[in-house]
Amino acid sequence: MTGKFASWSVFIIGALSLVTAAPAQGTLTGRLSAGGGHLEHPLGVAVEPASGYGQGAVVLQVSLGDTTLWRLTYEGSATRFLEDVNLDNTRHAVGLEWTRHRSREDWTLSAGLQAGLRKQIGVYTIYDHHEGYGYLAFKTYPHPRLMVRGWAGLRLRSYPDLPEESYLEPHLVLEAKRFSENRTTLGASLRLGGKWFHDPVARNVWATGGTPVTSQIQLAVNGALGMSDRLGARASCDWRTGLRDFPYFVAEDIYDSPLLDRYARTGPAALAAMKWLTPLLAWFEIGATWATDDYGEIIFADGSGGGSTRRDTIVEAFATIERRFMSGGKGTILRAGISWRDQESNMPGYTWSGPTASAGLEWRF
Repeated sequence: MTGKFASWSVFIIGALSLVTAAPAQGTLTGRLSAGGGHLEHPLGVAVEPASGYGQGAVVLQVSLGDTTLWRLTYEGSATRFLEDVNLDNTRHAVGLEWTRHRSREDWTLSAGLQAGLRKQIGVYTIYDHHEGYGYLAFKTYPHPRLMVRGWAGLRLRSYPDLPEESYLEPHLVLEAKRFSENRTTLGASLRLGGKWFHDPVARNVWATGGTPVTSQIQLAVNGALGMSDRLGARASCDWRTGLRDFPYFVAEDIYDSPLLDRYARTGPAALAAMKWLTPLLAWFEIGATWATDDYGEIIFADGSGGGSTRRDTIVEAFATIERRFMSGGKGTILRAGISWRDQESNMPGYTWSGPTASAGLEWRF
């Protein structure tokens, strides 16, 4: 319990330090949020307890300039679970961004650097990590109804207690959107990224001979249709394809791989939803998603002393409601949502279904 109070203290002190450091000629903006909810399977495993959780977050920004904008940002968050699922964590990050605003016909350019620290509370402290992130981005309108933007990013994450998990991740994202007079928006995007597990111990742990590498390409298309001022619909589909296999290790009864993330899963996904502005001026959205997650050649323990590859099919229905009490971009936002997820896997340990619920309050100033 002492560790949890200490983490919250650092969270609050870090937030206040940025406020006191704000220069008189700068503009201070930010947002505070608090909320909670319920997760039926916090880790995504069939045999585990459901748990409620609470979380809070703060983002503080000091901005200088107009056409050329400099922004100093602090982000802090903390999450605590009610049951003993050992997922309590805190995160702190500071960043510096530069943006050169130009006319719509010209190019808007931006760049940024961020340093962050995430700490687990409990048994998963071995996954504590720190990271640095940098990006270069652009946005332009080659046609009044066509927006093109993109960014190149580089993330360096280090796990002091698990050096084989440390990685370097370059990625590139390109996106285009076309806006029509009939309230239709069509978009497409391409994401290309990879990970290099660069620590010398990684090649020994994963038995790859050389530096373990994985990479992936993602193609997506999306569209939105405004049927009236109060009713709209949106849909999207994407496909992730692995270019280099995700590293893993198998020896007798040991089945291990790096932290499972977006690069470990490939396959198609789709979403469809409708949004309605209710008479209470709250946006209500209802929709569904479908996805197939294929983990390729990675071997998972199947609970019977052996191992197997894994493939999941996920269907999820959701409903959300949002009410904004804002003026000039400042004010309060109320959000709540509920969903039901059904996950079918070729491995019984990953087949489950259950609800998720959340509610929260955000204040922007």
